[in-house]
Amino acid sequence: MTTTSPGWYDDGQGALRWWDGANWTEYTQPRADGPAEQPTVPIPPVPPVPQYPGGQIPAAFTAPDTPSGYPATNYPVSPDATSRASTEPPKSRMWIVWVVLGVVLVGVVAAIAVVTPMLITGLSPAGAPSNEDSPGEQGGGVPTAADRDAAVDAVERYNDAWLTGNCDDYFATTTEEYRSEVVQITDCASFVDESRAFTGGLDDYEVRVGEVEAVGSAIAVSTIESYTSLFDAEGNQTDEPVDYEDRWEYIVVSSDDRWLIDDSFFE
Repeated sequence: MTTTSPGWYDDGQGALRWWDGANWTEYTQPRADGPAEQPTVPIPPVPPVPQYPGGQIPAAFTAPDTPSGYPATNYPVSPDATSRASTEPPKSRMWIVWVVLGVVLVGVVAAIAVVTPMLITGLSPAGAPSNEDSPGEQGGGVPTAADRDAAVDAVERYNDAWLTGNCDDYFATTTEEYRSEVVQITDCASFVDESRAFTGGLDDYEVRVGEVEAVGSAIAVSTIESYTSLFDAEGNQTDEPVDYEDRWEYIVVSSDDRWLIDDSFFE
């Protein structure tokens, strides 16, 4: 690679420009054969430049690879472009901080919206009772341990009512909707008749209470009801008693300060 020595060379723009050996500089002077013009800036301190008659540059200084104009990779497009780039203040990054703060604020508001109803209603995130001593209320609230005992008592009295034909207990342990829509017995005479038919073919009836759990403001009571009967599952009479073990689940609700059976499911 050929290197051109520092000196004044024709820049191809009608003037002589100082070449520092690696790059064109901003210092110029008029050509000897052109109009007189004084440099606008002082010539930088450089090693002595040989003077030649008539200001002409000997051919030896014009290297084959010396460009006739500005070297494209060394001379800036605009004289003040570099100074503007170096003096331009850095752009603010505060918008990033505000975006992050906005995201955090939205998360805090969402958390408050979720937690506040839980604190007001006294429920845990899963909806389970958070306080065993909170009072049960009609249509809402969290059942207490006393409420659960009352619900179990209602289920046991209901089963005894069927075994004994006690119409008062039948009405005292069930809601009107349960009697009309589930059992479909709404008067005492019909209940007594159905009770007799129920107990006529079975013996050793026993109710064992299983799991008791709150379902919202209601209580679910599971039972295992075992007995023997002289009838098979299709209703045909048998020669020997058949052992049965039925599993039921009763949904008990609070109404007028009492716990009443509102639905039941045979499992």
